[in-house]
Parts: sequence; C-alpha cells; structure tokens
Amino acid sequence: MKIRAHSWLILFCIFFSSFAHADFRFIHESDPHVNSPTGNDSHIPVDTTCWKEMARLNPQPAFIVDTGDLADHGLASEYATWRKCIADDLPSIRVYGAMGNHDQRWNPLGKEGYIRGTHQPLWQSWDYQGIHFVTLDSTVLLEHWGHIDQAELDWLQKDLAKISNTTPLIIGFHHWIGRDPMMVDNQQALLDIVKPYNMRLWLLGHGHQNLLWNIDGVTAIMTGALYDGSYTLIDVDTTHGIMHLTRRHWGKPNPNKELLNEKVHSYHRSVVWSHIIDIPLAPQPEPKWSADVTRTNDQPQIKVDSGNLPAQSTFAWRIDQNPYQPLDISNPSTSTESRAVPGPSHTENLPLCAGHHQVTVQATLPDGRVYEKSTDLIVVLPGTPKPLWQTNLGSAVLSHLVRNRDALYVSTMSGDLFHLNPQTGNITWKFHTHGSLFSTPFVSGNTLYVGSVDHNLYAIDTSTGKELWHHQTQASILAGPAVAHGIVEIVSTDKTVYGLDATTGAEKWTSHVDGMYQSNAATDGTHFFIAGWDNHVRCLDALTGQTLWTDICGRNKKTGDVEFPYSPAIGAPCVGDGKVFVTSDDGILHALQIVDGKPLWQIDQKNLGYSGPLYHADLVYDAISTDGNIFAANADTGEILWQNHTGSDIYDSTFAYSNGSVFIASVDGIFNRVDATTGKIDWQYSLGPGHVLCSPAVDDAQVYISSMSGTVFAFPIAAR
Repeated sequence: MKIRAHSWLILFCIFFSSFAHADFRFIHESDPHVNSPTGNDSHIPVDTTCWKEMARLNPQPAFIVDTGDLADHGLASEYATWRKCIADDLPSIRVYGAMGNHDQRWNPLGKEGYIRGTHQPLWQSWDYQGIHFVTLDSTVLLEHWGHIDQAELDWLQKDLAKISNTTPLIIGFHHWIGRDPMMVDNQQALLDIVKPYNMRLWLLGHGHQNLLWNIDGVTAIMTGALYDGSYTLIDVDTTHGIMHLTRRHWGKPNPNKELLNEKVHSYHRSVVWSHIIDIPLAPQPEPKWSADVTRTNDQPQIKVDSGNLPAQSTFAWRIDQNPYQPLDISNPSTSTESRAVPGPSHTENLPLCAGHHQVTVQATLPDGRVYEKSTDLIVVLPGTPKPLWQTNLGSAVLSHLVRNRDALYVSTMSGDLFHLNPQTGNITWKFHTHGSLFSTPFVSGNTLYVGSVDHNLYAIDTSTGKELWHHQTQASILAGPAVAHGIVEIVSTDKTVYGLDATTGAEKWTSHVDGMYQSNAATDGTHFFIAGWDNHVRCLDALTGQTLWTDICGRNKKTGDVEFPYSPAIGAPCVGDGKVFVTSDDGILHALQIVDGKPLWQIDQKNLGYSGPLYHADLVYDAISTDGNIFAANADTGEILWQNHTGSDIYDSTFAYSNGSVFIASVDGIFNRVDATTGKIDWQYSLGPGHVLCSPAVDDAQVYISSMSGTVFAFPIAAR
C-alpha cells in the first residue's frame, strides 16, 4: 500500500506541475428547441431568459456546450432565430453546438442544413486551460436513434492522438450512452477509443431530464431541456484540480418523449441551484477485476474475480438490454461465483432467441463509480437457421435492401451502393456517390436508379456498375425512385418532383410539393404514389406529372388538427388490388382508392407508426407502434385477421414476403420470421450490435437483412 500511495503521489505531482492554468467556468445546456418566437408553444421566452442569465453570471462563463436539438424542427427560420438570440443574449460567450435529432430529422437539407444553420461543423475539438473538449454528432439521418459514423470515430482517434493520456478530456453529444434504453448502438466503439485517455466527463442530452450516472468510472450528466429552465454550471478549479458541477433548474423538469409541441412551463418562478458532484481532473486508478462467461449444459455460467475492487462493491448481471439482476459474490475465500443465467424472453412464447447476445457484469463501487465487463454469447437453437453468409460493408444501412435477378443491392450511408452476389455475399461492384444513400434503389431492366444526399439521381448499369447518367437537383435526395412508362420519378428535398426520361435522364416534367419527402415512391405502372411531410398522399400521372388527386392525413389525436409531425412520411406507400395503402405517423393505416383517392377504410393502432405497409395476395401486413405490434388485415375491408407482438420496438423496417412467411426487424437487432397466415412467430435471430432501421429483401430461397453495423446477413427461408 505504501508503494501504491507513493506511485499516485508521483502521478499527482506530475499532473499538477504540468497543469498551471487559470480557473474558469463553462456551461452545459441542451435541447433549447428554438421554434417560432410567437404563440403559446414558443420555447424562446424561457431560452432567452436562461441565456441572458448566463451572460450576467459573475464570473462569466468562458463558453457554452450545447448538446443538441438547437432547433425544434431544423427549419432555416428556426436557425436564423437561434443565431439572433445567441448574438443578442450572449454577445461575448461562444456556443459550441452538437447536432441533435431534431436539428436534422425534418430538415429538408438533412445534416447540411445544420451546418448552414449554425455555421458550425458536425464535430469539433478545442483546448481551454489545459482541458481538451470535443463535441460529436451522434445523430442518424432522419432518425430518432443514435449512431456515430466510422469516419467520425476515425477523426476522433486521430484528434485524441495529439493529446497526452493525462490531459483531462470532456466529450459532449446529443444521445445518451451507458444507460437504458440503448440509444447509440455502437457506443462500445466510442468507449474503446477514449479508454486510454483521461476521460473526465460526458455531457449528454436528448432525454429532457436532469440525470447523473457513471460509465466505466467516468461521470456522465444529462442536462434537462433549456426551455424547461435547466442548465449545468461547471466551475473548474485548476488550483486544486477539481470540477464543481451545479445544476440550475425550476423544480421538477418535464420529460419529453420526443413528441413535439409541448407547452413550456411558466418561467416566472424562483431559480434553484443544486450542487451535483465534484469531479477530479487527475486520472483515476481503474480497478483490476474480471468476469468470464462459459457455457455448461447449454446454460451460461458467470464467474467473477473481484480483484482489487473494494470489499463493499456490489455486482449485477444481465443479458442484452434486459434489467440488471443482483449477483452475489460474497464468498471471501474465492471472490467468485458461478451462476447459471436463465434465458430472458423476447416474446411470451419464445425463450432467449438464437444469435448474438451479450452478457454484462456490472460492478458498482462504494463511491458510485460503475465498471462493466461484457462477453459475447452465441445461442444456437434447433429450428432457427444460422446465417448462410455475412458481409460487412463498412458503413451503416438505412434503406430497403433490393433483390433483383442475380444481384442483391445495398445502399449505405457512406455514399456507396453495393452489388452483392446473393449466394456468397461477395461484392461484385461498388458505385460511389458524394453523399449518404438513404434512398432505396429501383431496378428497371438493366438500369438501377438511386438518389443521393449529394443532390443527384444516378442511373447505373447493373452489369458493370458504371454510371449511365445523373441528374442534379437543388437539394438532397432522400426518397426512393420508381419507373413507369419510361419515366423515372424522384422527389428532391428542393420540394420538386422530377419526371425524367429513364434512358437519357432528360427532364420531361416537374411538379411541386410542400414539404420534405423521404420514403419510396410506389407505382402501378401508370401512376406514381408519393407521401411526405406536408401531410399529403399524392397520385401523379406518370406521363405528364399531373397531380390527379391528393389525400390529407396525419393528425394530432389530442386536438384533431392536421400537423406535420404525424404525416404519412416515413413508411412508404404500396399498391395492390386497385388501392394504395399508406401509414401515417399518427399510427393509422389508410386504404385509398387508386382511381380517385377516396378513403375506403383505416386501421387506428393508437400509437406512432413508422413502418410501411406490404400488400400480398389480398392481405396488408404492417407494424404500427413502437412496442413491436404486427398485424395482417383484409385488403378489401380492413378487418384485422391476426395480430402479434415481436417483443421490441419496430421503427422504419417494413415486411417482406416469401413462401408463406413475412420478415421484419426490430430496432434492437431481432430479426423475425412470421407465419403470414396465422401471425405466429416461427423464429427470431439476434443480429448483434447495431440498430436495425432498414427493411429486408427476399427471393424464393433466402432472406437478406442488414443494420447500422454495416453487416449484411443472408438466411435460408426455411430452417436447415
């Protein structure tokens, strides 16, 4: 113990001898959600009250770190209001921003709109008084969930290589990590990068709550929404090497569940300042301990060696994101426990499903620090197929996979379109664009069409992967194209529908829309059907581009008013039997008559609805609600024939049909095969880390799926 104490004394002296810097303070704020300056729902009165208060603090903060959702809907007008408020209320205090999901989720320019609106990069770093600060972009284009792109992780690794492993490091971004439910699906990759460094504090937002927790010995704070009157004041005492965190709030904050247009609280209340925690700037010793998982008689066994953890440390374990269960290792002679792990269920009828799982053991120290050890667990079950092949494309996948002839096509967020051999998973060719590919490819004959965030629609030869032509629009293309009567249709976020000659790319016609469109177009060979964030479902004549009819849907169920957050914008429309089917984000599946747009029936699942419908053989399959509710309905009457639950959230993924089964994926990576006639879940397979927000593709023998991990999987339709 004398040797250890002496070693830490030396480290303490070295650290502070190189840290002769002035005391200062900075502020962590999050989620101002700047919107219209007028109206009862305006957040600006509270935001500006807080900003003016910050400017009056003595001493004045050196800067502010805002961890996202600067704008409520990501509109150019909201960013202009934000810039004016900052200039007026904080004239001498710099604000470092990090993008939130609201900053780009409805922004017609996507992430480009954030850069233009804030005049800031997507990620950045700076040094102040011997501390290294970083803000990151944890958002997924057009999504609620979090992910940090590989290019950004590569940048972070290079950035941190420039600092000493004793330099205090503070990182901020929007989505939380290290607590449930998991928001950033590749959080472990981030934690691995920062592990060699003196990570001191995580600054996080998104949840609109004031929270404090610990991630591998490092304090993490979530600061509540600024428009709820919350921010965190951080005083850095360089003399004594410590940070003092104090929360400013107006009593209990109002948690936001990502539904828009909440009324703000009254701001005529007394301000409450609450001390949160003191954090040392010097590196802290990491305890040495281990947790191993083995399998005996097909049951996992956990063995923990507590090493040099304090005797009062407590332990817990879990599988995947299930709740932690206490783990007793009180035997002083061995400091270990072997424990059989029961299989938590994803559905009432299924045990722990086949595939990739993770067992995590958590140690909580008496001082509140928390450390975790995780081990992969592969479960094999009879009746559930194993992947035939897996291919990692190196970038996240958010679109629909497309199976056509001898190819599987996958578009990625790195801007690459891949042609894979469906039998082997080998890459035949790759086509690169200069922006993310959220758009789903459409194949007609020997030509593939796909839109890019780089503003272009591309026509690509399917045999060679060579460009045939491209057509440039005035903004990002997020929607998927369709082809009918020799015309390829695409909607750009410049609010224009383009009808182009499918062979040459020459412009034949254009039509105007009133909002952003991000989903795939549907066609019956004569018409194009599109739906977007302007609350409209539109039927266009394929040859002329004339709008033949529109239907308005997507209502706030509390007020009955048509509002854009509930638009039929995310799940793509589909056609069948003289009808067009579309899901609006208020959780309603609509059936419209193709000839005139007349509503025929609707199914209200009374929840959020992001998955698109699938029509097959007089049935419509859909997944409406964020709790994994799936159902099939009669296409003529709207009568629900069966209904089931997958056990976990489904967002953008849409059903695919093959040989009597339908397939769909949950956000947490659970891939589901469902009997198309009865709704019975035949099998589930856990794909491993990576949110699944894409949709599967099928042929007669195989089904294909991917995730934000960039790995594409092929499964046999039937178990082998």
